[in-house]
Amino acid sequence: MNATKEYSATDLGVTGMSITVPAGAASAEVSVTASEATTGPGSAPSGFYVGGKFFSITGSPTTFMTPVTVTIPIDGPLADLRVYYWNGTAWSSDGITVVSYTNTSLTFTTTHFTVFAAMGASASNLVRFGPNPYNPNSGANAKIWYWLTADTATSIYMVNMTGTLIWKSSYASGINGGRAGSNSIDFDGKDRWGNLLGDGAYIYKVVQGGSSIGGGKIGIIK
Repeated sequence: MNATKEYSATDLGVTGMSITVPAGAASAEVSVTASEATTGPGSAPSGFYVGGKFFSITGSPTTFMTPVTVTIPIDGPLADLRVYYWNGTAWSSDGITVVSYTNTSLTFTTTHFTVFAAMGASASNLVRFGPNPYNPNSGANAKIWYWLTADTATSIYMVNMTGTLIWKSSYASGINGGRAGSNSIDFDGKDRWGNLLGDGAYIYKVVQGGSSIGGGKIGIIK
């Protein structure tokens, strides 16, 4: 079994990168090499963009029995930050856990080496509703997810296709719904009078400081 080994940016030759391979992660001692590039394989997943460089990590072995910790630099604050890896045909985030991040770096764990990239949600993907279409009789709430850049009082409005307000919910600055970063709001499919919404299409908007930051169309199918 391998002993714990830590690779610094100097060891790897990549500014801002470090890798820690814990004891017992492999059946033999581990060797690691790394490189960075400004272009990578394939296009970013829909709704996301690459928030830094692409990092290729190789070595022996390339898979591990327990997670390896990797830190990479990023180009600035990213909304809904994720780490994707190239599986040979597409980008995937399966098995990746983001441990922590700042505006300039992020740390994640992985059980294999390949090409990695930090990605953030694009502007069109900063407000989402799901599942869509939604069945209020399914026994599960839908989620309205959105990203805020600052703690600010925020409201969500929902109207039918004639423009009639059928649901509204407001959130104070600093709490879920009005806090900087990720906000996730439950929606049970009922209007503001407590009745289940009828089948059809509805429009929702997330409003902050009198301006809409995003929204979309919801389909209700029971």
